[in-house]
Amino acid sequence: MANFGPQNATTDYADYVSDLYDQTLSWKDVKWLKSITTLPIVAKGVLTPEDAVMAVESGCAGILVSNHGARQLDGVAATIDALPAIVQAVGNRAEVYMDGGVRRGTDVFKVGYALVFLYLSVLMLTGLVSPGSGARSSCRVCGTTSFVRARPQRK
Repeated sequence: MANFGPQNATTDYADYVSDLYDQTLSWKDVKWLKSITTLPIVAKGVLTPEDAVMAVESGCAGILVSNHGARQLDGVAATIDALPAIVQAVGNRAEVYMDGGVRRGTDVFKVGYALVFLYLSVLMLTGLVSPGSGARSSCRVCGTTSFVRARPQRK
């Protein structure tokens, strides 16, 4: 780290990274962004129903349920645990996406009823080895043949 001195290099770097982010961002900024673009806006990092509702009311077309890999705060809620309440709070007013937390086919079934899109990383690689077997068996055990039939109606 050539740009940082040897003393307190870790602290200096943490301060530098922290300074890159605007700590004053609010939902008003989403409304402003919506006013200058026709592109859909997706709020990433939403973990509570209250924030999901605020995102939709501010003009977001989508909610990306994400804990950013729990890198910023250990002990943060798992995305799969936060997802159901967010889906219920948002209803049909916005699309709901989920980032991570899916490792096997049964996880796909657990969240499949709620999602339009699922951000995949590890699952993409493991899916090449065992394409969908866990998800298919989960559907059968639950008495359905597809995620579409298992999905509850969203309000």
